[in-house]
Amino acid sequence: VQAASETKVYDGLPLVADSYEVLAGEMPTNHTLNCEVKGEILNAGTTENVISTVITNGEGDDVSFNFDITQLNGVLRIDKCPLSIRSASETREYDGKVVKNDYYEVTDGKMPDGHTLVCEVTGERTDVGVTVNALSVSIWNGRLSDVSFNFDIHKMEGELVVLPRPITITSKSYDKVYDGLVLEGALEDCYISSEKSVVEGQTWSVDWLVDKRWYGGQ
Repeated sequence: VQAASETKVYDGLPLVADSYEVLAGEMPTNHTLNCEVKGEILNAGTTENVISTVITNGEGDDVSFNFDITQLNGVLRIDKCPLSIRSASETREYDGKVVKNDYYEVTDGKMPDGHTLVCEVTGERTDVGVTVNALSVSIWNGRLSDVSFNFDIHKMEGELVVLPRPITITSKSYDKVYDGLVLEGALEDCYISSEKSVVEGQTWSVDWLVDKRWYGGQ
């Protein structure tokens, strides 16, 4: 006799299979085959589905010792529930502020009834460069137990990108008729000529090597 085997994807409910099959042999007249199958699994993994057998005669006496009984246990298996989650990506030009985006979405799979998905998106960036928009995931059942281990979680983490802020600084031009004196510019005559300037609360300065002229030329 062989106990049943069953497989399913995790759904938060126990897996039970109490059926069995007689693979060979038959009962004599007035004899009864009594089989009990015991096995149960709730979380992802495997367990044996154990069968026990008793044969009784017409008077209800246990006569199992008169039979060569082969008992084959089954297997109960629960596979992890697949789940894919993606955190947002965002690109911004540098403005001195922190770039954050806590949006996420489930792109594949779904929560079993009575389960809650908890996601935290923690990435942030201020200066020019790239940061992973990190994603932490946990899943809780209705009894407030962490059952994340029952899920095959695929995380697709986005990127937070800060691009350089384009600024053009222009120096003033000077000219004069030769007079034997040095012609030189002044740092304070530099100015930001682009549409965008430095961000609020920041200052700018320039440092240059002045080409002093006292003869004709540029």
